[in-house]
Amino acid sequence: MIMVGPGTGVAPFLGFLDDRRARGHRGRNWLFFGEQRRETDFYYREELDGLQRDRTLSRLDVAFSRDQRHKVYVQDRMRKHGARLWAWLEDGAHFYV
Repeated sequence: MIMVGPGTGVAPFLGFLDDRRARGHRGRNWLFFGEQRRETDFYYREELDGLQRDRTLSRLDVAFSRDQRHKVYVQDRMRKHGARLWAWLEDGAHFYV
């Protein structure tokens, strides 16, 4: 599963990942998360770290658009990892926004 959670839109994905963890589902999960500033807008950071530690969340790519001079958005992260993203889709991954 590939998930794109911009801002607070990430919340439903946390519920879904928690459910997968509770059921023991171990399929690959990749989350792209974006907001303006890491320091103040990295919602659910501790929960996401925990999901990564227990391998419920296979991969997390973040984009904070205002933390540097050149704005970086989720779509930039997706382009950067385009080949791998496409491979996941070709392997049957579902894409959720």
